[in-house]
Amino acid sequence: MRARIKQRLKELAIDFAALTRSSEPQLRVLLFHHLPQSTLPDFELLISALTQHFQFISAATFEKILRREERLQRHSLLLTFDDGFRSQFEAAEKVLEPRGITALFFIPTAFLDCRSTEAARAYVASRLCAGRISPSEVAADLTPMSWEQLRILNSRGHAAGSHTVNHPAIGALSSDLLLLELQNSKSRLSAELECDIKHFAYPFGNSASVNSSALKKALESYPFVHTGLRGDNRQHGSPAALIWRESLAPDCGAKFGVATALGALDWWYALDRRRLLRWVEHRS
Repeated sequence: MRARIKQRLKELAIDFAALTRSSEPQLRVLLFHHLPQSTLPDFELLISALTQHFQFISAATFEKILRREERLQRHSLLLTFDDGFRSQFEAAEKVLEPRGITALFFIPTAFLDCRSTEAARAYVASRLCAGRISPSEVAADLTPMSWEQLRILNSRGHAAGSHTVNHPAIGALSSDLLLLELQNSKSRLSAELECDIKHFAYPFGNSASVNSSALKKALESYPFVHTGLRGDNRQHGSPAALIWRESLAPDCGAKFGVATALGALDWWYALDRRRLLRWVEHRS
């Protein structure tokens, strides 16, 4: 029953996207997490389907468009990956790079420092999954990429952004702990990659995981702050620093993925987007 309901919701999203499709160029950001090996064929089909509707752009081009230094001429799409899984490195190498596509990888730096399987599983359970599962329940392939792999991605034109050190809900942190998470992750990434770190994605991405104070501090530390709220980044009324992203599973299906990227589910997040925009507008 649940599977049928999920499938019907996907079909409605596809139909809705067809009815509401905008002729104006859109600026979208997709968000992926772990990509199990078994999902790579579906991920490849999704990327192929998206190329029929979007041009894929780099993080640098995305920045120029937001700053009005480059014109948005057609539907454009930036790919992002959260949490620094090894599977993301493999997906970039096998699926994205042969197509000339670069992406932005958000890294929780302590995850890449895990030196054993046990440490990685403990981090996934306690940090990435916020204690909802035990280390013994963590899938064997949920392992971090290495710092060397991240450097390889950077050398191939991909970009990295901060996802804190320990992946906390930043709205629950004290001011001092929040600053440590923001600054230490940024400085570590900058030192490892020898470049400026301009992008930050706060963990969990929803409006419940952040508050006005935490969002303001993030915006003071990074030029671009990414949420997990769906929406078009073209003239959405916020400063260039606040970014909406569409979260997708790699095996969500090509039609559903394209419909989502074109805004089929934007309406569901309208209130949350307005809340964050109010917080940004009232920055002192």
